[in-house]
Amino acid sequence: SLFGSHKAFSFTANAYAGEIKGKAEIEQNSPVGRMVIDTTLAGLQVKDVEAIQAVSEHGISGFLDGTLAYQSNARNQTLKGDLSLSDVRVDLEFPLFNQSYLEFNEVRARLVLNNYNLTIENCRLEGKQLDASVSGSIMLNRDFSRGVLNLEVIVSPNHLLLATVKKSLPFVFPKSGKTDDKGFKIKVRGTTDAPEFSLK
Repeated sequence: SLFGSHKAFSFTANAYAGEIKGKAEIEQNSPVGRMVIDTTLAGLQVKDVEAIQAVSEHGISGFLDGTLAYQSNARNQTLKGDLSLSDVRVDLEFPLFNQSYLEFNEVRARLVLNNYNLTIENCRLEGKQLDASVSGSIMLNRDFSRGVLNLEVIVSPNHLLLATVKKSLPFVFPKSGKTDDKGFKIKVRGTTDAPEFSLK
């Protein structure tokens, strides 16, 4: 109902070659006010989503599916997301290990945004050139470029990319030439506009 102190409504929209649908509830008589919005995303083409392209220096394409759960009151705002991307291509601004782009069959992520603190509980990337996992947090700022990074990344290149990485970063791997099947770990610190990388 749209009348009274408790309002509830559903919504559906076609957008970015996919569909967005969900439901919202608003309680105005609560002492702190309360809003709940549950959203389902299906088949959104991320290359057409301006907000995603605006925060990345790389061109990203792929199809986004998943759910978003938003809750807010006078004291707190929380957004939880279980998301997946398929048929992903990332066109790199600068080549990385002779790669001008990266392709991933699937990217799955579980994210929690609590006010300005974004926690990446789990993010797994399965790709043609490499697999990777990401966890940690980003303390966001009103200026997105000043977000503070505290991330751990594990990268597992395929055998062709691994040979290139070994030549470029021989100190990452033991002299025996054996490589941990789990890949190598990278710490990411600094800010979103000036990240700092170090090998664990």
